[in-house]
Amino acid sequence: GDGVPNWVEFKAGTVPTDVLSVLRLVTERRQGQGQSQNRGITLRWPSVADKRYVIEGSTSLSGGDWTVLAENVLGTGQDLEFTDVPAVRQAQFYRVRIAD
Repeated sequence: GDGVPNWVEFKAGTVPTDVLSVLRLVTERRQGQGQSQNRGITLRWPSVADKRYVIEGSTSLSGGDWTVLAENVLGTGQDLEFTDVPAVRQAQFYRVRIAD
């Protein structure tokens, strides 16, 4: 009843009958010494052991191309982290998906 098809939940390793069992992405901006020091964005998500994840980024949610930032990230059953330090400061959107 959460709007996610059971086959998608099976692929993600989440439990369709548990509303708390979801693939969610949390972000945290990293700053160095002074405001001009960009240390990037850290992405954190709960992983499922032996699932492989792909991290992608895009500068637009409407019609933008998604660029692979990391692939074959192996799940451990614990939270995973990935830090992106873009060369240019601009709006950036992220997604984590299960590898096919």
